[in-house]
Amino acid sequence: MWVSMEPYPPSTIHKQNLPRLLEELKFVDLIIFGKWNYDSRARTELAKQEYEEEINVLRKFGRKHNIRVHIKTDTLKFIGEQI
Repeated sequence: MWVSMEPYPPSTIHKQNLPRLLEELKFVDLIIFGKWNYDSRARTELAKQEYEEEINVLRKFGRKHNIRVHIKTDTLKFIGEQI
């Protein structure tokens, strides 16, 4: 079973509690994560920093619970991660 967390908005658009949300997803095998592309507020330096932090939280959660985490290519490019 898998879940897609996209488009995931930055806090300037909609504030969420990612750790709490992830606790509800412990039963899945795969989480797909992608950034919000529909608003300029999702392309700011603040949004970039938030996405970096959230991706780290997602990866740590995935390792802890043996859940595969796939980060969308455009999201990785946005935070400057090598693909």
